[in-house]
Amino acid sequence: MRNKLNIKYLLFSILLFMSASSFAQIQHEITVKIESGETIKKYKGEKLESLLVQMYAVNYGNALTFSKENNQIVISNAQEPNAIIKIEIKNKLLVRKLFYDEKLISSIEVINFNFNNLPKNSQISSTMVDGKTSSYVGKSLSENTEGFRMDKTYKLFARLTIPADLNEIDSVFNSIADFFSQEDALLKIYSGSYAEQTQPLMKAYLKTNGAGKIENGIIWTSKERENGHYEIYSKGKMIKTEIQNLKDFQESIMDYFEKNIPD
Repeated sequence: MRNKLNIKYLLFSILLFMSASSFAQIQHEITVKIESGETIKKYKGEKLESLLVQMYAVNYGNALTFSKENNQIVISNAQEPNAIIKIEIKNKLLVRKLFYDEKLISSIEVINFNFNNLPKNSQISSTMVDGKTSSYVGKSLSENTEGFRMDKTYKLFARLTIPADLNEIDSVFNSIADFFSQEDALLKIYSGSYAEQTQPLMKAYLKTNGAGKIENGIIWTSKERENGHYEIYSKGKMIKTEIQNLKDFQESIMDYFEKNIPD
């Protein structure tokens, strides 16, 4: 009798465990209405599996699809099917890449900024997000993109803000889902002046030589008991320095771009 009870108890425990496991894997979705569209987040249990951002306006409709494949986040645009964004973690640092017709066009890689040990022959930018500095190496691998249909994909590639300190792909995916749950998410990416106004504050734009030294560029540095200051470099030499707070520096760096960066 006792053996029969034990067997029944064991079977009941197994069924209970299987039911709990099945419940944890139940698929469900959450839809969030945002300005000019909606975001649909699909989950398996508590884990985000995919993300769909639908955009609509008068005589216009489009969709951004986000999925996880081979430990990467893959982003596609229904109206620009030839352009694909892939995001991955490499050496615990975030890397995003833009492909067109399966060819790598551009990449942005997070770096640990060290003024005395900068990447060689690189284009480096730094921004301030929530009081934290994030630095990147940007590479353009195609000089001629004329005729490429990727305007909206490129804006997403360049403007999507992801915390630079994330080092797990699921955390990055959740961060993207959180971004596109904001009411003004699409405006931050695509709405001209609004997008520019909501981008992170810029701190630096630098080009280094083969020795990892600054060849050209502009950089703002915070200082104790003062606003901070910026320095401008040309041909390996500092040619200007001025005390300025970070907010006012935004005008200085834009002026630098207009004078020194070709269209």
